[in-house]
Amino acid sequence: MLLFGCAAQGTGCLDGTAPSGTATAPNTAIGFWTAGNGIVILQQAAVLSTNGAEMQMDCMVRLDFSARTARLVALAGFGMKLFDIEATPTTLTVHSALPVLDRLPHFLQHAAEALRRLYLTHQPAPEAPAFEQGTGLVLVTRLENGEDRHRLDRTGRLLETQHCGRDGQWTIAYEYSDSAPGGPPRTSRLDDTAAGYRLTLQLTSVRHHE
Repeated sequence: MLLFGCAAQGTGCLDGTAPSGTATAPNTAIGFWTAGNGIVILQQAAVLSTNGAEMQMDCMVRLDFSARTARLVALAGFGMKLFDIEATPTTLTVHSALPVLDRLPHFLQHAAEALRRLYLTHQPAPEAPAFEQGTGLVLVTRLENGEDRHRLDRTGRLLETQHCGRDGQWTIAYEYSDSAPGGPPRTSRLDDTAAGYRLTLQLTSVRHHE
């Protein structure tokens, strides 16, 4: 059975100091793929791992960047719909969900929070301070409950987001396909230390709508 822990208090893994490196013009994130308008539909293969168990799903995510909404429809084997939810930065709407999901504590809330972290509320802002570090850049976003640190390559592609604060700590790592520059990541991996799970998303197709 898949079980999730409750969110824990953060441990102060980021101390609020600036990253090491040389400060530079904070304009590299402007081209980040979630910064535009319009609608993007992602088809993804998902694996949720927690407490030694795994759940595999096929997911369709509809992102409306103008309205700042993310709708997720998750299918199990043979196309059976597990749930259909829609998240904004502050709300969750459950359009449908199998009753069996009631046995998994906070499952839909965790799914909605994953949508926010991946697509809505923890993206690097163009005005964020940027620091040259190694072969890339680090952008720092101060939040009311903590801090995000975004690691980018020299082309402005987001490679990793690390969050730490009073609401816990988590990391998202991204990998891209060289055949689709400027597009969404080929693979996204979200590790949530407090809730005790890993979500791995493999992109299978993407469609854009104006």
